[in-house]
Amino acid sequence: MKCNLLLASMVLVILISGTAIAQLGIPHQFWGSVKDSGGGPVQDGILIEVKIYGKDAAARTTKNGFYGYSPIFYVQDPRSDRDGKKIEFYVADVKVAEHAFANGATDELNLAAVG
Repeated sequence: MKCNLLLASMVLVILISGTAIAQLGIPHQFWGSVKDSGGGPVQDGILIEVKIYGKDAAARTTKNGFYGYSPIFYVQDPRSDRDGKKIEFYVADVKVAEHAFANGATDELNLAAVG
């Protein structure tokens, strides 16, 4: 009986440990307006991208001069290693802003297209 209890306890510890290891980092949410070079809202469908160390991390398109509202714009943290890292925002393939990644943060970040 004690052996079964010990075995069950060990299995439970292994399962809980495996679940904790498999959890993803908490994403960072962004939203805001996107203005063209003249200060007006950009047209629908303009690509907004986020890169971390030059690698694609997230992307959405604009709607009514905004991004991140529908659908919500999350930058994921799949390996729980992005907290504090510099992320770069691109509008139509042109870098327009930088921001620090923060697990669980929600930030309004208004962007302006260049050119």
